[in-house]
Amino acid sequence: MKFLALLLLFLLKWTEDVKAYSCKSINGNDVDWFYGYKLPTLENDRRKGASEGTAFLYADSRSSAWALSDEDFYALYNDEHPNNKTDSSRGHMKGVLLFNDFNGIWIIHSVPKFPSTSSRAYKYPDSGKRNGQSFLCITFPTTHLDEIGKQLVFGQPSVYEKQLPASFERLYPNLAAAVSGKSVSRKLQRGIGFSSIAPLTSVGGRRFISFSKHKKYGKDLYSDLVAPELKSSLYVETWLNGGGDLPSECDTSYKVYNLRSARPSTYNFKNSNDHSKWAVSTNADNPWICIGDINRQKSQEGRGGGTMCLADARISTLYRLAAGDIECCGSRSLNRTPKSVWNMIGNMFSGRSKEQSPKNGSQPSGCVPPPSSTSRRRKRTTAKQFLRNMKTGFERFFNF
Repeated sequence: MKFLALLLLFLLKWTEDVKAYSCKSINGNDVDWFYGYKLPTLENDRRKGASEGTAFLYADSRSSAWALSDEDFYALYNDEHPNNKTDSSRGHMKGVLLFNDFNGIWIIHSVPKFPSTSSRAYKYPDSGKRNGQSFLCITFPTTHLDEIGKQLVFGQPSVYEKQLPASFERLYPNLAAAVSGKSVSRKLQRGIGFSSIAPLTSVGGRRFISFSKHKKYGKDLYSDLVAPELKSSLYVETWLNGGGDLPSECDTSYKVYNLRSARPSTYNFKNSNDHSKWAVSTNADNPWICIGDINRQKSQEGRGGGTMCLADARISTLYRLAAGDIECCGSRSLNRTPKSVWNMIGNMFSGRSKEQSPKNGSQPSGCVPPPSSTSRRRKRTTAKQFLRNMKTGFERFFNF
């Protein structure tokens, strides 16, 4: 509980005469970055903190195994504010920025209503205890703030507390735009559309890649942006407890497999108890690990957000070993609409490359079928839509 209750106080510890902010280890030492995995409430687990929802796994730049624990600029953002306000019009993003003239930290996490701005700011909220959560803290030089600001402008976070000195506003216009709630400009969109990929180097010299998408991007973050850029298939753990959950994506060069359970360290829990958002490469030779904001759900294709990725053999191995039950390919057919059926027929008879079912080689070993409820989430197609889709199908059929 100590680790959770003092998450910001100790990990972002600073004094009046501080010269630089830094992420902190559980022992209070400066670290370049760390990853955190807050475990869900495990009622029948007698290990410390597990049944209370306060057990926390930790790994940093020096780790090879999970450890179980107990006039500046800042901005706090969360689509679920501590005062219970929910901002669904902006990005599905949660995080903390804290910088001075030298450097600072960027925390990306998944905990609703955290952190608070009251005198109890360092108390871990009850809203984050029930389910698993993810954390990533990175120490960046302040010179990266405008690039960080650009990524946030695309994601459109809901900032509920900020302090933006005039000097920061003048030096970092993208940052100022992001914390002020401005939308992405045409200048920023030029040549890249409604998504942005930015390399960012930590104070310790590690190269991260930040992915961000605007709500108008309209596609899945992981299968359409992250996997192709990293040139890697991914195991993805996100919140899949609602209508419109996206199935494992296996019709692309780089596959994206949903995880239906997680097994970090010696713990084991279902996806329905895990609110964390992480992705790890399926191949150890391409060792990417990503922590971010977005769930693999249809509704989130219309929300801003992103993920932060690092190529690190040790940390990615920890997350790859945490991949539990993997959702099989083939569930896309359960969501097939008349439009996709007619497109398939048109492609087949017009000589174009036809849509194919995933090959057996695409199926991960020991995978589990998707939830049966997926078949009941099909969109209703109106008569007008059906006729339009049928017309398109015939046009492709006769190669008009």
